[in-house]
Amino acid sequence: MRLSDIGDEEVSRLPAHGSPGNGNNARRTLRRMLSKAQAWGLLGVVPKIRLLKEKRRGLLIDGEREAQLLKFSRQPLRDVLMVMQDTGMRPDEVLRLRWEYIDTARRTIFNPIGKTDRSRRMVPMSDRVVRVLKERRNGEAEGWVFPSPKRGSRCGYFSLGAVEHQFKEARQNAGLPQELVLYCARHTYATDALARTGNVAAVMDSMGHANAQTTMIYQHQGLEQLRDAINLRNRDNLKLQRKRIKRAEFRFGQNLGQSTGNGAEAKSVSA
Repeated sequence: MRLSDIGDEEVSRLPAHGSPGNGNNARRTLRRMLSKAQAWGLLGVVPKIRLLKEKRRGLLIDGEREAQLLKFSRQPLRDVLMVMQDTGMRPDEVLRLRWEYIDTARRTIFNPIGKTDRSRRMVPMSDRVVRVLKERRNGEAEGWVFPSPKRGSRCGYFSLGAVEHQFKEARQNAGLPQELVLYCARHTYATDALARTGNVAAVMDSMGHANAQTTMIYQHQGLEQLRDAINLRNRDNLKLQRKRIKRAEFRFGQNLGQSTGNGAEAKSVSA
């Protein structure tokens, strides 16, 4: 097929293999390719490429789940998971970390590449990440933080497929739901960071999002207010129930007293 033959109809018939996220990655790649072709004068009009609707990742790796996963995690998954939880970096970004990109004095990580231009960014390190990396470092000034155990590896760093396999193994041993995936660690970081800071711009920059709308899906506005409102309603209902119980007990006591008094009167009359 010639570039000039690619139109809206042809794009709409693109197969969606795997998850909607994978399908959208392919569509974004095609869009960039066609834009380059237009810039080089090989294509007149770039057709509209609509992205598939992606479901939000609803599951978080909270403190309890994290503890369960770490209990059954082998290396390097254990360290990768903690770095993701505390930085919001993508799994492949963590695995491609090099010691040259880590500034322990400023407590930052520099991510040089990614799927968007905004992926090139500085990421703050938590105290836990500093400890994790310090334990992994054996005096190296350069090289992969998570080197591949295979000799002659093409990429040189531990493969994402192998880490995801370790995660599935840990998840199964921990008895956690299959919907919980490694990428949920990034979702957890964004959700917690937004909830505790409210700083959309800072979270957006740290995660390498191209626009604020992507970051905003992690912001669950009003949940605390809704939770407090329902808790208040339940407390009010509980107070009413207790009042009704006290009234019923009081009436029961009155009736019991009256019946006891009537019995005493009957005995005195018969005597």
